[in-house]
Amino acid sequence: MKNQNAHLPIILLQSLLFLHHQLLWVINTQHKQHTMPSRPFPPTNPTKTKALFLALTISACVVIFCSILYFLYHLWHSLVHRAKTIPFDASAPLKLQRFSYKDLKQATNGFDTANVIGKGGSGTVFRGILKDGKLIAIKRLDTLSLQSEREFQNELQILGGLRSPFLVTLLGYCVEKNRRVLVYEYIPNRSLQESLFGDEGMSLSWESRLCIILDVARALEFLHLGCDPPVIHGDIKPSNVLIDSEWRGKISDFGLSRIKVEGEFGLTWLPKTWDSWLIHLAQADNILELVDGRLKEDYNKDQASLCINLALICLQKIPEL
Repeated sequence: MKNQNAHLPIILLQSLLFLHHQLLWVINTQHKQHTMPSRPFPPTNPTKTKALFLALTISACVVIFCSILYFLYHLWHSLVHRAKTIPFDASAPLKLQRFSYKDLKQATNGFDTANVIGKGGSGTVFRGILKDGKLIAIKRLDTLSLQSEREFQNELQILGGLRSPFLVTLLGYCVEKNRRVLVYEYIPNRSLQESLFGDEGMSLSWESRLCIILDVARALEFLHLGCDPPVIHGDIKPSNVLIDSEWRGKISDFGLSRIKVEGEFGLTWLPKTWDSWLIHLAQADNILELVDGRLKEDYNKDQASLCINLALICLQKIPEL
């Protein structure tokens, strides 16, 4: 269908040229009859000639009108449906499902507090089960303000257009009156923050931690290099890194994300006290003091040193330094 639409302007132009030639032929024939009386011409019916001339004129006008309409429609369609980022799977157009508030309320048993699995600055996340038995995560905005509406739109317009195994998948949304709800894939092991520092925190092995570090790095690589224009997440922290059933990391919460502008670093600097402390540890060659003490000696020192040094490089305002 797409190829047929692409050839439609050519077909209309060819039709217009044909009608143009027919009009010229009719006009030329009439001109010859009036300027060359000495040559014998077969008798012509003036009524038929005028009718043909009128039909060709109307047809030409219709073709021109249709061509203009098609051009305006094609221009409007291109502006409305142009992609802001390159999806992970560009061959499959992304479509978000629109849920009703009633269905989401039923999926969470009336937004029961027993189903709360997380809480952020602008909303509460619930565990839900759809009618078909599919597990989902439902983020309901607690209050509707200019800031929360902006974050809601960021999630829809930026995360909604991205697909990567290292990003949490946005499945759909709900907009009804002052209610704003986002629906994501369900991530069973919650966040890295809870896994490391929660009351029921698990002691992640060094191997698991290294895998999560690499997953976050791949997610940032995709956002910065795999999207056009690049996407700046703007809020990378342990609570925004979710861990799936295979203990792999996925970046979530794109409320503060934005499209990178030319010359922008996209990094929020650490407080000066932290910056000075990290530099002091690096200069004293004591950076391994940053490693979680719960690991004791059960970690690869070369890998840990490499990860910390890369983090320090990323904190430089001028990367080349």
